[in-house]
Amino acid sequence: MAAFTIAAFAVDLSIMETLNNIIKNGENSFVEFKEERIHPESLAKEMAAFANTAGGAVFIGINDDGSVGGTTRPDLEEWVFNIARNNIKPALLPLFEMIVLPDKKIARVIVNKDVSGPFSVAGKYYIRAGSTSRECSKEELGRLFQRSRQVYFEETPIYEADETHLDREKIQEYFKQVYEYDITREDTTPFTALLQNSGILLKEGMVSVVGLVLFGKRNGNNVPPIHYTQKFLPQSGVAYAHYAGREMADELLDSVHFEGAAPDLVEKLTEKVLLRLATPSKIEGLKREEKIALPRKVLREALVNAVTHRDYSLQSKIRIFQFDDRLEVISPGGLPNSVTVEKMKVSYSIHRNPLIVKFMENLRYLDGLGRGVPMIFREMKRLQTPSPEIIVDDSQVKLVLYFAPAA
Repeated sequence: MAAFTIAAFAVDLSIMETLNNIIKNGENSFVEFKEERIHPESLAKEMAAFANTAGGAVFIGINDDGSVGGTTRPDLEEWVFNIARNNIKPALLPLFEMIVLPDKKIARVIVNKDVSGPFSVAGKYYIRAGSTSRECSKEELGRLFQRSRQVYFEETPIYEADETHLDREKIQEYFKQVYEYDITREDTTPFTALLQNSGILLKEGMVSVVGLVLFGKRNGNNVPPIHYTQKFLPQSGVAYAHYAGREMADELLDSVHFEGAAPDLVEKLTEKVLLRLATPSKIEGLKREEKIALPRKVLREALVNAVTHRDYSLQSKIRIFQFDDRLEVISPGGLPNSVTVEKMKVSYSIHRNPLIVKFMENLRYLDGLGRGVPMIFREMKRLQTPSPEIIVDDSQVKLVLYFAPAA
């Protein structure tokens, strides 16, 4: 519906189309009709759902069938604000506007998307889905809390996983390499306490998401062998496919599902892509000179970003598609709060997974300063390739890297 967009709610509070057109288009993701006798909890639910999703407006005095019943309540504005303050947790501050028609009055209650929530009514959380407001699923609620940065999904427990599912040798190596701390010595902090202090293990004995992502181990005793990271967190794997041409309809040359902890995934994928990458060349005099189609450091940066910054609450894997002319790296989850593609290009970063970032920084896979994306654009420009593309929506971030031409 053209009359109501996110921008309209945030910037322009005027009616964008006539009321007749609004009624004709009916309820949608940004518009809800309510008669004057609406129950307080029902109004609270609609406002909370709009705030938790993309914003919207509740028209009071318009019935579900589109007929205008109007409103005569003298204290309507005060009543609406009391509901927003007392029935919604945390309190919400909507915008209120009376619309005076020739023979009736209706009210428009405008609610902007608000990342300071999530907002609940009577202990329940709602989101807007099309023309209805419904209660959040467990996964959706996790993303709402993550968006508000009241909790990070990486810190949540994996209830079935404990210390035995972690790679003790890699953890020992990590603390020795990063902190010069030998945890095998008798006078050091007990191993379990060290894991708890670093966020790898929770006090209840369960492994955190970050612990499993960074230090989950492979169990070679099983037939076939299993990796505990993907057993307990299946979405943490990576799906790779190589096509003979430039489209998915072309011949599939290779398809592999990679398992392992995040650092291992970066190493395995780097070698896989480079192994299957055609090396362009040209003749200079009597010599054949090979060109770099895709710099290793650019490839590694793209893969590190994918495993480090993806949304691990989403039940989908990272996908890597290799074509003749390009590589596509698709990471689940949209950009975190206030991050835009333009800001990413100039070293701006807010982290969805700050603990994973810290560990990957300590392992020297990244510097935590947001310089990776500018480096990718700079290096690819130097190779005279088409500019990389970053394509973003609410569910994923796709990075497209075009290979250097042969000549």
